[in-house]
Amino acid sequence: MPATNSRYLIDSNVFIAGTKSGWTRTTDLIVQLLDGPFELIGDEVLYFEYDKWAKILGIYDLFNYLARRVTINNPTEGEISKCAPFFETYMPDPPNLPVVSNFADMIHAATCLGTDAILITNDRHFDKIKTVKLIEVWSIPEAISMLSPPINP
Repeated sequence: MPATNSRYLIDSNVFIAGTKSGWTRTTDLIVQLLDGPFELIGDEVLYFEYDKWAKILGIYDLFNYLARRVTINNPTEGEISKCAPFFETYMPDPPNLPVVSNFADMIHAATCLGTDAILITNDRHFDKIKTVKLIEVWSIPEAISMLSPPINP
C-alpha cells in the first residue's frame, strides 16, 4: 500500500543497485516508481550522479526515462543549513587538499526537506538525519515493503 506521501527521491545507490546485477526487486521498485502515480523529485547534483552511473553501466534508456520523470528542485540555502549538521565534514590528509564532505548527500536531504519527499537510499550517511526525523528516509527493503501492492491470499 503506497504511503500517504507520494513524493520520492531515488538516491543514486538505488539506481545502481537496480541495474548492475540484472533484474532484481530493486529494479521492480524503480519501475514501480517510474510507472506509478508517484512524483519523483531530484536536484541537479543527483541528476549528474544518475548521468555518471548511466554512462558507467551503459543504461542510457533507463537514465533518459528517469530524467523525464524526475522534477528537479534545488534546495534553498536555509534548507541546506538545516541539514548540514547531520553530515560529517573532515579535513583531508594532506591538509593542502580541499575539505571533504558528504556534500551530495546533504543536498539530497535538503531537497527532500524542501519538497517533503521521502528519500529512498541504502546510504548510511543519512542515518543521523533519519534518526532525528528531519526528513523521512527509507531503505530499499523498506520502500519495497511500503510500496508493494498487497499480496492476495
